[in-house]
Amino acid sequence: MKTIICAFLAIVVGSCISPSDYSGRDSIDIYIENQTGTDLISVKVFVVQSTQINGKYQNTRIDSGQIGTIANMKTAKGTLFENKILGIDGSYQMTALGKNGKSYSYQFGYLTNGAFLETAQYLTVKKDTILTRRL
Repeated sequence: MKTIICAFLAIVVGSCISPSDYSGRDSIDIYIENQTGTDLISVKVFVVQSTQINGKYQNTRIDSGQIGTIANMKTAKGTLFENKILGIDGSYQMTALGKNGKSYSYQFGYLTNGAFLETAQYLTVKKDTILTRRL
């Protein structure tokens, strides 16, 4: 019986530890592949978390990485670091502007308790679709 109680307590305590406490991940790489038919300019990636402003919760861009310009049919990499991330859940957002004037914005991924769950995300930006996959 003591063994079962000890095992149960170990599981409960272990589940309360933040992933960042044992994963060692303090950054995530974001790869963006441009298949839009035009160059993407002003490409940025953000961490988005819900913060309370004037008594209401709003999605807020907490930390960002500037990628810049991505030529058509090329891939670029940006890295987000845990500089200003709050200890709450959130996601990522990519924004870009095509040279043709079309804007792109896509929210993706997930972080829990302010910790990155994976080491990389890969986005493929097409003319009318944005696809993502974890690496």
